[in-house]
Amino acid sequence: MHVRFSNRLLLGFIAVVTAIFLLLGIVILAPIDQHRSWIIVALVAAGFAVLITGLIFVRLATRPLEEIVAMTRRVSHGDLSARADEEPRSEFGDVAVAFNEMADELEATFSAIDLERKRLESVVEHLADGIIIVDAEGRVALMNLAAERLLNLKRAPSIGRSYAEVLRDYELAAVVREGQAIPLADAAPTTTIIEMGLPRRWVQAFSYPIPSGEPHLTLVVLRDVTELRRTEAVRRDFVANVSHDLRTPIASLKALVETLLDGALDDPTVARDFLARMEVEVDDLVRLVEQLLQLSRVEAGQLELRTSPSAIGEVIQRVAERMQAQATLKEVEIVVDVQPDLPAAEFDAERIEQVLVNLLQNAIKFSPRRGRTTISATASGQEIVVAVADRGPGLDPSDVERIFERFYKADRSRAASGSGLGLAIAKHMIQLHGGRIWVENDFGRGATFKFSLPRAGS
Repeated sequence: MHVRFSNRLLLGFIAVVTAIFLLLGIVILAPIDQHRSWIIVALVAAGFAVLITGLIFVRLATRPLEEIVAMTRRVSHGDLSARADEEPRSEFGDVAVAFNEMADELEATFSAIDLERKRLESVVEHLADGIIIVDAEGRVALMNLAAERLLNLKRAPSIGRSYAEVLRDYELAAVVREGQAIPLADAAPTTTIIEMGLPRRWVQAFSYPIPSGEPHLTLVVLRDVTELRRTEAVRRDFVANVSHDLRTPIASLKALVETLLDGALDDPTVARDFLARMEVEVDDLVRLVEQLLQLSRVEAGQLELRTSPSAIGEVIQRVAERMQAQATLKEVEIVVDVQPDLPAAEFDAERIEQVLVNLLQNAIKFSPRRGRTTISATASGQEIVVAVADRGPGLDPSDVERIFERFYKADRSRAASGSGLGLAIAKHMIQLHGGRIWVENDFGRGATFKFSLPRAGS
C-alpha cells in the first residue's frame, strides 16, 4: 500500500512539473508569431518525453521494492522458500540481501522446530505407557498407540471428543478430573490402580497439568501393570506352595521319629512299619528336590538334548504300556490313535517320554472310573502334534492361563498328590525342542493337552 501510494505521488509530481513546463513555455513564447506552432509542438513533445522518462525511472526504481514486498507476503503465508533477487547495482540490493538472510534463518529455525516436533511425536507414539492429553475444555487432544491399545478404541474418532465419552470408565475419568484440579505450581500426580477392560487388566493411571503456552493442558499416563501383579501373585503362590509341599513330608517325618523315640522303636513290627512310612516320605522329598533341580537346569538352558529323527508313535506306544497298570487300577481305558504313515519328528526320545508320562498320568488321575483317555499324533504342516485327552471334569477357566506355572495346582486345597512341577517341566522341555504346548479345555467334559514337535528335516 505504501509503495503504491509513493508511486502515485511521484507520478503526480512528474505530471505537474511537465504541465508547468509546457504552460510556461507557451506563455513565454506566445508573443512570438514566427514559428509559434513549431515551438509549441516541440515543447509538447519535450514534455511528453520528460513524462515518459519519469515513468520509466519510477518503474525501474520501485520494481525491486515491490518484489521484496511480494516475497515478504509469501513468507508471511508460510512459503519459506521465497527469496528476492539480489541485484548489486540496485538501490535495494542490500535490502534484498538482508531479507534473504532473514528468510534463510527463519527456514532453518522452522526446520529445526519441525524436526524436534517429529522426534517428540515419535517418542510419544512408541512409549510403552499410554499417553492422553486433555485440553482446557475437556476434549482429547492427543492419544498415542499404547493408550489406544489399553483402552481398546480407535484414535481418529476419539480426538476432539470429551474425555468422559472416550474413556467410558468412571474411575479413570475421576483421575482426569483430579489432575485438572491440581494447581499448576503444585503438579503432583494423582496415582490410582484401576481394573478395566475385557479381558480384565490392571492399569496404573495418574494425571497432572503440564505447563505450556496453551491454557491448562492435562497429561494422563496409563501404565499396564497386569503382568507385574500376575508376577507378584505367582511369587506369593510359589512361596506358599513350596512351603506346603516341604512342610507336609517334614512334619510326617518328625512325627514318626518322635513316636519311635517315645518307645515304638522297641517294638520291631511297629518300628519296621514306621521306617517304611519314613522311606515313603523321604522318597517324596527326594523326588521333589530332583524335580526342582531339573526345572532349574531346564530354565537355565543347561539341559542337554540328544535329538534325532524318531517315530513318535513308538514312544507313545511305550508310554501307554508303561502306564497301563495305573490305568487298570482305576479301570481307565487308554486308547492310542496315531496317524498312519506319520512322518518322523526331531526330538530327544527320553525327554519326550518323560513329558508324555506326566500328561498321561494326569489324564488318568482326573478321568472318572471306567473312563477313557486318548493319546493321538497327527501331522500338521511342518509339525507333529501330540494330544492327550481325558473325559474328566476339565479345568476351571481361571486355571487355564496358570496351569503350566511352577507348583501351580488346580486343586486349591493342594490335597491332590503331586508337586505341581510336572507341567512346568513339560513346558520347558517342549520349548527346548522348538515346539509349543497348550491346553484345550472343555469345562465339565474334559481337557486336552497338546504339544508340537518339528518334523525331521524341517
